[in-house]
Amino acid sequence: MDETKSNINNLVEHLKDYAETRVDLLKVEATDRISSAASSAASAAIVLVSGLFFLLFFSLGCAWLIKHYTGSAIIGFFSVAGFYLLVSIIVYVKRESLVKIPVVNAILKQLTDDK
Repeated sequence: MDETKSNINNLVEHLKDYAETRVDLLKVEATDRISSAASSAASAAIVLVSGLFFLLFFSLGCAWLIKHYTGSAIIGFFSVAGFYLLVSIIVYVKRESLVKIPVVNAILKQLTDDK
C-alpha cells in the first residue's frame, strides 16, 4: 500500500515537473516569436525611413533638375508634385490589388508559424 502511494506521489511530482517545463517552453517560444517579429518590424522601419529619405532627396534633385532645364523652380516643384499626385491616384484606384502588404504579411507569418 505504501509503495502504491509512493508511486502515485512520484507520478504527481513528475506531472507537476512536466507542466512547469511545458509552461517554461511556451514562454520561451512566445519570447522567440515576439523578438523575431520585433526585429523584423525594426528592420522594416529602418528600410522605410531610409527609403523615405531617398525619395525626399531624389524628389528635390528632380525638381532642381527640371528647374535647370525650364528656368523656373515653381515648374520643377509642381512637376514633381504632379507626378506624386498621379502615383497617388493610381495607387488609390488599384488599392484592392495592393491590400497584401509584404512586410505586414511577413510579420504575421512569423507570429503564426509553428516551428
